[in-house]
Amino acid sequence: MDSQFPILKVFCKVLLIGKSGVGKTSILLQSTENFFPSEHKPTIAVDCRIRNSMHDSRVVRLMIFDPPGKESLATLTPAYWYSVDAIIFVVDDRVQSLRYVKDKVNAIFGSKDEELLKKVLKIILVNKKDLITGEEGKNYKNEIKNYANEYDMKYYKCSASDPAALNEIFKYIIDTLFSNPSKEKAKQAKEKLKTQKRKNICSRCSLF
Repeated sequence: MDSQFPILKVFCKVLLIGKSGVGKTSILLQSTENFFPSEHKPTIAVDCRIRNSMHDSRVVRLMIFDPPGKESLATLTPAYWYSVDAIIFVVDDRVQSLRYVKDKVNAIFGSKDEELLKKVLKIILVNKKDLITGEEGKNYKNEIKNYANEYDMKYYKCSASDPAALNEIFKYIIDTLFSNPSKEKAKQAKEKLKTQKRKNICSRCSLF
């Protein structure tokens, strides 16, 4: 590319939702810092990190938000939902983690934001896949797959310690968001770029 033409930067917002302990923070750190923490520390405040990728000569900056798993949906500021491009619902080997996601989805789709969030790219990610074994584990995975189909979610399973698996997930997000983008989507991307410039968001991220 000719150096006189700047590379377009596009910002996309990804939200991680899941019960405390499912590994959201590990996914966040592995995806953005190439670091897998050796011990679990509960998230006590909203964390956000940047993952940079290239797509069709554009720098795509994924702003990945990790709110505390114990925080109720009602306390999440509307800014999260109104500007989100993709949501990754994270579950693990515990049945309670799927129940948590179901509760969150029910809250979302029973709210005034239902129509808005129907358009959002949704993924259900099974973390700690190696712990889901046997006939009971097989039935549990089938339940998750059926649930994903019901709500038009892409199904993935991985271990947060495996960067290749996470790379595949984020590649899917970027490819899907930018495949045959509508005029509305292009406008949203342009508006996000303007917003980022105006507010001068730091690398640790602020809500916009």
